[in-house]
Amino acid sequence: MSIGGVNMLDRDELQKLEDKNLLNLLRVGNVQAFNLLYDRYSPVLYVHACRMLKDVDLAKDVVHDLFAMLWHKKEQLLIDSNLKSYLYRAVRNRVLDLFAKEKVRIDYQNYMMISNEHDGADENHFHKQELEEIIESELNKLPEQMRKVFLLSRLEDKSYKEIAADLDIAEGTVKKQIYLALKRLKKSIVYILIFFIFS
Repeated sequence: MSIGGVNMLDRDELQKLEDKNLLNLLRVGNVQAFNLLYDRYSPVLYVHACRMLKDVDLAKDVVHDLFAMLWHKKEQLLIDSNLKSYLYRAVRNRVLDLFAKEKVRIDYQNYMMISNEHDGADENHFHKQELEEIIESELNKLPEQMRKVFLLSRLEDKSYKEIAADLDIAEGTVKKQIYLALKRLKKSIVYILIFFIFS
């Protein structure tokens, strides 16, 4: 993956630089630094994404989109932690967002199948696109940490201990976040369904 060059420097010299120095060069638009970071981390990030998604093409898209974002927002980059850790978290968050969208779609389809069996009707009473957008919106309204904890629990079937280790938080915090997420989502979705049923 290459982008037109500025500030051409010797690649051998660049390869000796630490990540933080390459990031500084990236912020001022150095293409060689960008390409070197891509070559250094894209293979391991691809494997990481592929393990989570079980889909080669989606994994490639996730990694490509992440590096495209790094280039387009290079001047605003604020990476205080280790770059490798930052990139791993960024890939995981993008995968979780994909899971959330897919979960909403599948849950809606399952609900509609049950609903149609219940009333024997060929046409459902709901506006599919509108309902999907509302449910997805409710998921996105959860605080970031709460949403991550909830998705790791429900979509990746991870234990409280595993989630706590992944996010570097206490197990008690994980339990509380999942409880609050379920409480908020159940309340919101009940109101949504009541609205559509009686509209």
